[in-house]
Amino acid sequence: MAQQVSWFKKYRPRTFAEYAGDFADGAVKRFSDSEKRPQVTLLYGQYGCGKTTAARLLAGYYLCESLKEDGTPCGECDGCRQLLALIEDGEDDTASESIQEINGSSVNRIEDIRRLINDSMLTLPTFSQYKVFIFDECHRITREAQNALLKILEDVPSHLAVIFATTEKEKLLPTVVSRCQLTVEVRRQTLKSMTDILENIAKQEGLIVERRALQLIAKKGGRIPRDCINLLEDIAATYDSRVTTENVLERTGETDTKVYFKFIEAAHKGLLDTLTFVSDFSQGDVSYPKFVSGLSRFVLDAVYVRMGISAEDFDAAYLKTLKELFKRYKLNEFGELLRLVDAAARRNSMELGSVDLALSVLALNIGDVTKVQEDRMGDAVKTAAGTENSVGARRFVERETELNAVKPVSKEDVDFDEFMASLGGVSYNNTTEG
Repeated sequence: MAQQVSWFKKYRPRTFAEYAGDFADGAVKRFSDSEKRPQVTLLYGQYGCGKTTAARLLAGYYLCESLKEDGTPCGECDGCRQLLALIEDGEDDTASESIQEINGSSVNRIEDIRRLINDSMLTLPTFSQYKVFIFDECHRITREAQNALLKILEDVPSHLAVIFATTEKEKLLPTVVSRCQLTVEVRRQTLKSMTDILENIAKQEGLIVERRALQLIAKKGGRIPRDCINLLEDIAATYDSRVTTENVLERTGETDTKVYFKFIEAAHKGLLDTLTFVSDFSQGDVSYPKFVSGLSRFVLDAVYVRMGISAEDFDAAYLKTLKELFKRYKLNEFGELLRLVDAAARRNSMELGSVDLALSVLALNIGDVTKVQEDRMGDAVKTAAGTENSVGARRFVERETELNAVKPVSKEDVDFDEFMASLGGVSYNNTTEG
């Protein structure tokens, strides 16, 4: 019996129309024009952002023997079929003269690169117009081997196309990067786009899903397609095709955000509600590090929403509840809130009794954030008032001193009696003889 194909392989993008990525449109436009199509391309970005998949799809523009009118691969010729085999089977299972995928971890010495250049890159293709070489994780190639590559990059043969893919662009020699005619940063999926991908797969597989559950999977999988799709498949198999929020939380061991809502509310209601929450929490199975880690993400979500960052990543209900729960905080108070949660997250190992105490103190500190800020503002106002009073008093003294000061006089303008009068003396002209 044939082995079942994993969903990740089953739903790998075969064309850029199926590829979700913000750089795709620009790359497609550039590669669709044969006169502007680069022979050396560099794709860089974080792990799991889709660099290798993008590199394979770009290779299709060189391999296709019958491009469509819009310049995109036909998907039916021998070259396109070779590429499809690579996409479906992976680099370890497919060998082709027209396209080779090279892992920088295994082919990284200067001897390896020289052999590759002389035996394969410089030789003309037999069955196609181009030879395409994809160097994955190319930053692992030694500096000496990268220098050896410059020999062919400085004057690329007309039959050759090279696509570099790396997570650490800064480890490539500047001379290698400068030879790349197109350099593109491939970004990781947004929460919304990753959730949309999962939702599309769920529909095709006939799953019963909740949008919120798919968002949790996208978050847990770090928005990395391979990890998220594998997790979706696992949950669907475990819970008989029912992908609900409750099932996802149970399978992943995550805490429902409702718990964090209750924690923040208890923190602001006072000691009794805080201790009640902590007592209930201690009866459960969630560890302190996992709880605080989830709380950190929850608070960050609230900060993002308040600052208007990535609001499109959250569903309407979650967005509304976050705004309502955290509306009591001023913008400058979120910094204090983040510092408190960060300090709590650094306490990784504690005894059971210490966990209850730590959570209680954290809640009380969170509840006091707005009060502390008000006290600080009050102190600031008092200080400013004191400063203002001091400044005012000094200005008053200066003004009075200036008014009462003896002004310099000129002998030509003032006579002796007037001068004496200015000093508080007696005017002889106004005295009467006795």
